[in-house]
Amino acid sequence: QEKKKYTIAIEYFKRVSVQGETPSQSFYADQHLLEIYYSDIADDNAAFDMANKLIKNGNAKAFAYFVAGAILTTRKKPDDAIPLLKKSLSLEESSRTYAQLGFCYSEIGRDDLAMLYETKAVDPNLKNYVENEITLTNLGLSHKYLKEYETALKYFDRAIEVDPEYVDAIYHKLNTLMKMDEFDE
Repeated sequence: QEKKKYTIAIEYFKRVSVQGETPSQSFYADQHLLEIYYSDIADDNAAFDMANKLIKNGNAKAFAYFVAGAILTTRKKPDDAIPLLKKSLSLEESSRTYAQLGFCYSEIGRDDLAMLYETKAVDPNLKNYVENEITLTNLGLSHKYLKEYETALKYFDRAIEVDPEYVDAIYHKLNTLMKMDEFDE
């Protein structure tokens, strides 16, 4: 249904992408197509193709590298995603890119790097900071596994502040309190 709403815009930007009077028209059309495919209609295949086109043509901004890396992550290819996400960060810092990179590192068993990037992702001083309950919960879990229970609880509490109904954060907070024998709180 969502895709139908964007059909006219997609067709227009596709036409401008191919027939643009100037290279900048084609470039901006491709950027808009990437945004529509990834953010508006969640067409990962089209978004991945567009991101790769922008990268191949040397016209990619941070968002294109992020999209390509994020989609590779969902396709269970974290090793391929990591360089793209790092390139995205070299162009523009963003909490969601740091979080995605942390997730990739956790997928390949590099929990040390996962914690490093997830910690950067939840730094409120970051220019493009967005509070994310999933990243906060993942950080809490990392600290819980290191038996740093007080720190873990702080991250679980922050995750619950972002989304009071986020079941994973609630579960892991309760589980951590049980490990600390402080479940009564």
